[in-house]
Amino acid sequence: MENFYFLYTSAGLKNEQELAELFEVNLKTVKKWRSTRKPPRAVFLYLKLLAGELSGVHKNWHGFRLSKDAIESPTGDFIYYHEIKAIKYVYQAAGIERHRICNLMKNQPPTIKPHKRMKTPARDSVKQSSVVLLQSKSG
Repeated sequence: MENFYFLYTSAGLKNEQELAELFEVNLKTVKKWRSTRKPPRAVFLYLKLLAGELSGVHKNWHGFRLSKDAIESPTGDFIYYHEIKAIKYVYQAAGIERHRICNLMKNQPPTIKPHKRMKTPARDSVKQSSVVLLQSKSG
């Protein structure tokens, strides 16, 4: 397990007393977690989540990070909270059936972060798939 001090400070807590207050336990319990380097799994996962790491949610979220206003993908792409709120309307305006585009994206192979000027086959195929979906919707 990683350094316990680093774990709770990454979650924004200043000291063990704040940690004890957050989990409604006494300071002696927190000191035991530190000395054994083994906090309960729920504590460990919640601190990771507070630190912005989503890998504890499910293996599909490995490498994703959460900030106060965005989710960052392992490839460095960001989606902001206002974009998430608008996604339903974007699909509606474009005439895209959400379940179809999600299934296409789910079956895409993982990509390595490209150089900014390069195009990736995965991104190009998603664009082509979106065009096909739009054409089939209008046709």
